[in-house]
Amino acid sequence: MRIVLLCQALTDFLEYLLLQLYRLRDKFPNTSSRLQTIASILEEIVDHGVQVQSAVKQIISDRIQVAAMEITSRTP
Repeated sequence: MRIVLLCQALTDFLEYLLLQLYRLRDKFPNTSSRLQTIASILEEIVDHGVQVQSAVKQIISDRIQVAAMEITSRTP
């Protein structure tokens, strides 16, 4: 869960930077390449975020199955 929250916080921060750079794009010459870099970082976070979400779902599912088996094995 901490990883998901960290990814969300990092994504929020990068989105903020992206918006700030977009507003300043005409004033500074290197802004375009920085915008592309941040956009690609956001894409990677989204890709890994999906993987993390899938892994968390699998862990929860596995724990539920183990708990269910323990409950059914104790029932006479």
